Amino acid sequence: METVVAIAVCNGMKYLNEQLESIRMQSVAPDRVFIRDDCSKDGSAEFIENYIDRNKLAEKWFLLRGEKNIGWQANFGELLKKLTDEYESEKIKLRHSGMIMDDPEMLIVLSDQDDVWREDRMKRTVEVFSRNENIELLVGSFDFLDEEGKKRRYSKDSGIISRQVFDGRFFHTRMPGCVYAFKAGLLAETKNYWTNELPHDAQLWTFAMMRHSLFTYDRPLIDYRRHGNTATGRDCTTEKTKIIDLRREKEQIRAAKEYNRDSGVLSRSEREILERADGYCLARENLFKRKNFPAMVRAMQYLDNYSSLRTFMGDIYFCMPKSMRFTGIKGKQF
Repeated sequence: METVVAIAVCNGMKYLNEQLESIRMQSVAPDRVFIRDDCSKDGSAEFIENYIDRNKLAEKWFLLRGEKNIGWQANFGELLKKLTDEYESEKIKLRHSGMIMDDPEMLIVLSDQDDVWREDRMKRTVEVFSRNENIELLVGSFDFLDEEGKKRRYSKDSGIISRQVFDGRFFHTRMPGCVYAFKAGLLAETKNYWTNELPHDAQLWTFAMMRHSLFTYDRPLIDYRRHGNTATGRDCTTEKTKIIDLRREKEQIRAAKEYNRDSGVLSRSEREILERADGYCLARENLFKRKNFPAMVRAMQYLDNYSSLRTFMGDIYFCMPKSMRFTGIKGKQF
């Protein structure tokens, strides 16, 4: 199984060296590393070129430069598209050579630009995939790392590997993409249903769960850095950000329905869960629009679709008249 690391970079100089070093020093080295720079203005691309040259990695590490800045979401999308195209091209070559049943078996491991990998991430990841052929997406765990380099434990580190069942919260991504590893075949099978409106990790999570091939691995594989410039960070939740989140949820559910319509991967009971998700979106949308008691009661019927009770209570809070809202929640997330 070929292992490929995919890293999206934009203005990452502050922590980039530490991240690249943690990948280069893996106990089991990846076969190839692809880094796509999204028109950095802080010298990140030049640093990466020098890093590759200085460590004599030119045969295995590759820098791709974007022509214009497209944002972190599209940056990852373009990188994964390139790897998918390469995977499918190799598969065609194998078929033409007469090896019809052979699969290129490319394993893609995602990385952000500012975390630190545990030295055995690649080794542990490959071992898990080699023991279970049903896994298409493996989602590991992490411990936190702050801007000063101080660590805070998050993972229970039980080592338990669990299949995630398709439930009413299927469209809520529960772990960040930087702890994802997946077979390129997952991308190839679902690429026609991907949308630029959604992050790569959200789509991988949903499609793998629908295919019953999403497994979580309770073991810290990286130290996950949180700081003010983190792409997915948010200081506080507002009604506006909630409406944006709802729009993304609707798009994710739409893509899931389209994929199931053509593939039929879901059982009858799972299709009912998928249909109920539509009701959740309508009820939540109505709550934000009407802001009245009947709308609150209606939304309450879909608690099993909310990512958490806290999120539901946040919806209620922002639907209250401003004069009735309590104070002291600045910086909190609902």
